[in-house]
Amino acid sequence: MDVFANHPVQQQTQNMILSQQQLQSLKMLELTVQELEKFLQEEFTENPALEWKSSWRTGTAPAAEPLSYEASCGLYTDEEQWKLHILDQLQRHPSFRAHAGDFLLLLDWADDDGLFRTPLAEFYQSTGMPADTAAHCLEVLRGLDPPGIFAADAAHCLLRQAQARGLLDDTLRSIILRYLSEIASGYYAKIADELHLPRKALARYIDLLKELSPHPLNGLVGGDAPYLMPDITLRKTDGSWEILLNDRTADTYCVSPYCAALYQQAQSPELHTYLKQSLDRARLIISALAQRRETLLRLIRAVIARQRPWLDGRGPLAPMTMSQLAAQLQVHPSTVSRAVKGKYIETPTHGTLALRGLFSQEVSAEGVSANAQDVRARIRGLIQREPADAPYSDQKLSALLEEQGIYISRRTVAKYRQEMCIPSAFARREGPSGPA
Repeated sequence: MDVFANHPVQQQTQNMILSQQQLQSLKMLELTVQELEKFLQEEFTENPALEWKSSWRTGTAPAAEPLSYEASCGLYTDEEQWKLHILDQLQRHPSFRAHAGDFLLLLDWADDDGLFRTPLAEFYQSTGMPADTAAHCLEVLRGLDPPGIFAADAAHCLLRQAQARGLLDDTLRSIILRYLSEIASGYYAKIADELHLPRKALARYIDLLKELSPHPLNGLVGGDAPYLMPDITLRKTDGSWEILLNDRTADTYCVSPYCAALYQQAQSPELHTYLKQSLDRARLIISALAQRRETLLRLIRAVIARQRPWLDGRGPLAPMTMSQLAAQLQVHPSTVSRAVKGKYIETPTHGTLALRGLFSQEVSAEGVSANAQDVRARIRGLIQREPADAPYSDQKLSALLEEQGIYISRRTVAKYRQEMCIPSAFARREGPSGPA
């Protein structure tokens, strides 16, 4: 007999009730910069209490603004639309306001394939631009996305791409700068002999080259790959990291003072209710925007503190999980997940990459800090240095990693190796695609 069958049972449950403000803040935190701009435009269209600041501030001349995307569209032909992507990045760079005309001139002199082959001396003489200004602006342009843009030639384009992808070492640098014509002609033996490189090791380097392109606009022009607008841009100034949130349009919205004044004077109950709802909604949006900005800034500051050696180009990514960062910031892990979702970060050392890619689990290690990305790099390095006639098995690679203080199973080695598209030891002994 069930003694509880006919008696009420009292249970205690704990529910987290989110306010309307919290729900709106979480919703906006999840938006990318493009989604945020679209959301604000729709709110502006529907809500008379949400207004552009420039539409009611008077009495002072507005500061000079960078070229808008719409205004700059008429500058270029259909074949030159890639330059709009460059302009969009330039407008977030600290040098753009002072050198906007210089950047536009350099854009005009760029080759159709995105390279800048004109000798600098010839450019100085033809345009009259000071040499130091041209050198500075050109270096800024070469640091933009896609990697290799504005390179002086195909070789330097490949170098930029290899560096951005973390593939560049001294051997690959020598191959790119000295032997591209030999590779095109199939003179592999000459390259291997002069670099004292085993043939199979050379084959792997050539396989890496096949992942790159001497044409930086591939995938940007005439392709379906969308241009990635970074949500966050990092700049290093005088040794300190500066965080730029690319939500510049968000600062142009405010609660309409006209609607606020009209609300105080409204006689009609219907108008009074409508204006109150509109003003409450507008204030909710403005408050959520401020909360979104504060949360993203706190998160990126914590990421910088954790990943400073990697950002400085002095080391690999440090292990970092969303749960660890959430505990440090004293927020729920889902808040970090929402803040990271779909967003991209632009860095001067590593280009533009998914913010989620900066997070990874720590791999079991003794005396060293290692994450999955670092372990993959170590596996790649071991394979590149293995004897050509006796490639390392996954078990051997696991043992060699253990000597470095990193403990992962043979199965995990195989998983990482396959993720890097590196064939098995047997296939490597047979020889990868490329020269035999």
